[in-house]
Amino acid sequence: MNAESGKDEKKITDAVFTTNLVFFWLKSKLCLTNKRLTGQVPNTILGFIPAGKSEIVHPVKSISSVGYSTKAHPRRLILGLLLLLFGLAIHSFGSLLYFLLGIIMLNNSYTTKFEVFTNTARPQGFEISILEKSKMEDFVTEIKTLITK
Repeated sequence: MNAESGKDEKKITDAVFTTNLVFFWLKSKLCLTNKRLTGQVPNTILGFIPAGKSEIVHPVKSISSVGYSTKAHPRRLILGLLLLLFGLAIHSFGSLLYFLLGIIMLNNSYTTKFEVFTNTARPQGFEISILEKSKMEDFVTEIKTLITK
């Protein structure tokens, strides 16, 4: 991410995370400097329909903690299985659409969530693909190292 740097601000690391396995062009971009955490995160409906983006800006001094977790989404899993089975059961042109939507929902039923906890506000976070978990772990470690100095 190309964040405008302030006086005496130095980039420590940046990262680009895939938000969705199927729609790989939906990316979350984060940049950590010695003074702030900035980024852009796509907003989605049902985890895959693009609906704008959110801007993240947190001064490092206001960050009390960061973390990540993995989560299974039962609704996405059940809906994905139903659509997949329905797509396999009917034999028409529309069955391919149901089958593909089922695959999309199943691919997004298990995610990694990144959260930033600030001193004054509720946590702010976003979900990424489970395949990006190790990259997220490294990024969270960098932030924790910076905020504990």
